Amino acid sequence: MLQLRSLIVYIFICVQHLMLPFVVQATTYSYNIHANTNSTKSNNAVVFPDLDEILNPITGEIIGDVNFLLDWAVLGFPKCGTTSLLKYLNTGTSSIDLEHERCDAGYSSSRYDRNMTTLIRSLYHDLYVPNNGNVTIARGLKCPKGLVSRSVLNFDRYFPNTQIIIGVRHPITWFQSFYNYRIRDGYNIPYPHELMGRCTGRSEGVCADNARFHYLLARLGKTNMTSAEEMQLLFRNANAWMFDFGYVRTKNQVFLYEVDQLGDVNASRAELFRRDLARFIHVPEDELGPMIHSKPGRKNLKPFQQEYVDKYSINICDEEHDELRSVLMLHAVDASRWIRKYFLESPDVMVSSKYYLDEILAKWEIDKCYAEESTATA
Repeated sequence: MLQLRSLIVYIFICVQHLMLPFVVQATTYSYNIHANTNSTKSNNAVVFPDLDEILNPITGEIIGDVNFLLDWAVLGFPKCGTTSLLKYLNTGTSSIDLEHERCDAGYSSSRYDRNMTTLIRSLYHDLYVPNNGNVTIARGLKCPKGLVSRSVLNFDRYFPNTQIIIGVRHPITWFQSFYNYRIRDGYNIPYPHELMGRCTGRSEGVCADNARFHYLLARLGKTNMTSAEEMQLLFRNANAWMFDFGYVRTKNQVFLYEVDQLGDVNASRAELFRRDLARFIHVPEDELGPMIHSKPGRKNLKPFQQEYVDKYSINICDEEHDELRSVLMLHAVDASRWIRKYFLESPDVMVSSKYYLDEILAKWEIDKCYAEESTATA
């Protein structure tokens, strides 16, 4: 059954490759018919057109080029430092962003979708800065679940020049962090042993399948996906549903980081990370200071809420979670190898301190619980 499912997925990807020229042609045509939108730049600063030129005031249909509204987007993954990055990138004078999580682009690919209309209006009004002819403002947003929704298709269609920022972390620590985060926020999600496969409505995004970061990154179309080795890394232990929302060779450039890089204690490497990130979103290299860290979720819990948290939070290194960790480690090994060998080799993928990042990702092949035990007993 697993081999049959993998074969079906492989055929699906091959069909996508065959259809790609037609998709590109259609996409190009859709942009050409809106090429007369009067969004211009004066001394590198965007001059906004009238809203009616890009949105039909009656139907809400997107009728013009909206690409100028969004310069960068943090699209993944949950519990990978996205909240900290959103606040951090808003600390300078050359970058602003929508204050809260905005995943409006992930619901539909229709030009009439009210969520996309709402997003366009927010970007237009909330991030508008009067043009003085001298300043370039980088505008951004965050949607941690951007790669498990239709956001990939919509970004390729409406925001092809938007710089995409994506963070990843070891699947074992990711699962524990996300699970406990949901518990702290009061969600009644299933027990961990019930979350070893694909997500359900009750899981609130917490499941082992969503720790397959490489499988989700592949939706961006940055690798060939033609070799047997790459296909094996991507599709063994896989559920084809993760491509249900579409696969496309996106034009967007990607900045990939691992969570450990946000807290790097090596001063020179941490400074290089900040400068690389600033260059990626096109703000002055000295614009970004030391990294800030923000922990999302409920605070100042009431006694009964704290009791719930204490009762249901997990330590994933406990013996009862051994089977779950074994599943997560399968994903960790495949993700580590695919990201390092294939994803990082794409000319569209940018990183900071590649050798250090490679070193971090290589350690994903080790169960962090065993690694901590070895360190403690050494």
